[in-house]
Amino acid sequence: MKLFITVFLIIITISLHGQDENSSTKDTVDVSAIIKTFVGEWEGEATAFFPRKPDRPNRNEKVNVVCKEVLEGNYIECNTKWAIENGRTRRLLIFWTYNKKTEKFNILFLYDDWPEIVNYPLDYDPQNRVFRGLDNFTTSRGIKGEEHVEWEISADSNVIKGTEYNHYENDPKDYWPKSFEFTWRRKN
Repeated sequence: MKLFITVFLIIITISLHGQDENSSTKDTVDVSAIIKTFVGEWEGEATAFFPRKPDRPNRNEKVNVVCKEVLEGNYIECNTKWAIENGRTRRLLIFWTYNKKTEKFNILFLYDDWPEIVNYPLDYDPQNRVFRGLDNFTTSRGIKGEEHVEWEISADSNVIKGTEYNHYENDPKDYWPKSFEFTWRRKN
């Protein structure tokens, strides 16, 4: 009988431990509340870096953002306008959602100055309030690359910081320079 109880307790312990390790984002955070963090008006600044072109200066931008719920709250649409120092502007639509099948957040970028659609899954770290994702792309010169992104939400949800790092197929193995960073501050 002691052996049966011991085996039974071991099986229960292993079973419970396995459930903790396999818990999904939706089990640990309110995905609807997290994604709604983006709703509102934002303003901020951004810097594009050109680490493979040391003679090219950084590109500084001011950004205005309006995010709202669309399609019955299943998506957050962020309409952004980026004003570059030289007076040129660019627009970018960003869509956020939570994919119940993959149990990951998804982000979709639609640019007015870039012909490709950028769409990739994001993991969410609730303890640090950070989204992390990886995307594959091809440069305008036909070079394949990967981009690692991080979106960090402040504890009070009034500041969002984003950072992008990229790696080209012809880069040294561990070379992931910063290519872009931005800060959005809530206006309302």
